Amino acid sequence: MKIVIVKSKILKFIQFVKRHPILSNMVLIVIAGCVVVWLALLWVDSWTGHGEYRIVPDVKGIPYERAAEILEEVDMYAELTDSIYDSSVAAGTVLEQTPKENSKIKPNRKVYLTISAFSAKQVSVPELKDVSLRQAQSALEGLGITNVRIVKVPSEYQDLVLDVKFNGLPLKAGTRIPVSATVTLEVGERLIVGGDSVPTEIEQEPVDEFNML
Repeated sequence: MKIVIVKSKILKFIQFVKRHPILSNMVLIVIAGCVVVWLALLWVDSWTGHGEYRIVPDVKGIPYERAAEILEEVDMYAELTDSIYDSSVAAGTVLEQTPKENSKIKPNRKVYLTISAFSAKQVSVPELKDVSLRQAQSALEGLGITNVRIVKVPSEYQDLVLDVKFNGLPLKAGTRIPVSATVTLEVGERLIVGGDSVPTEIEQEPVDEFNML
């Protein structure tokens, strides 16, 4: 009985297609489009791992090579993006990571790492002689040099930088040094005697020509 009913429906469908070919083709196109979209969604879900995720481990404070191994164990990849010199930690140690630890990401994604540089950043020193102490300190701080030693030397010019040295040798403008270096600034200071500064030149009194006659 069921077979007869099915055959009857099939015959009616065939007759409908024969009577309305254009409408039938449109219906078939819509059905085929829906099937294609459904299959495409299934493929995208499979390709992107829809519904799957991994927990990002904490790899800060460990060597980069070990961090890469830990990430690979949970289907992630380490990507080195930057290095920052930090003398307080061993070179090659992971300082920062993105995404942060305990974040949820899909498998086979990258985790971007910042490590401690193996050597200090090199900077080019500008002309610091014959400028004020404040200007010289500001210029060095702008370069990231914080280790500045100030030595006062007698001079007629108060707080004027007379010489710049690095490792005991004169430091010329344009020389590249590490930001961790210690720069010595020799700065002028007037000598004080009895509350008055000592003049650097002898002041001559005007000569009275009439007294010399």
